[in-house]
Amino acid sequence: MVSGSSLPPGRVAIALARAHAGEQVATVAGCDVLCGPIEAAMANGMLAHSDETDDSHAVRRSSRGRGRMSSLPLV
Repeated sequence: MVSGSSLPPGRVAIALARAHAGEQVATVAGCDVLCGPIEAAMANGMLAHSDETDDSHAVRRSSRGRGRMSSLPLV
């Protein structure tokens, strides 16, 4: 989450939280913003996902991280 605060999606999330501060009871990770709980949840979620890395393999068009059991029938 902290590394995401310096990336473009993270900066947008922080700007959103600043613009819609509401009641100042919740924090946004990686910055000094205090805002409402809904705004903090949204911003923190965006921060957490903004620095995801993907383990996909472009040549094989596959991803080692994908679930292998997803095709099993549900019992």
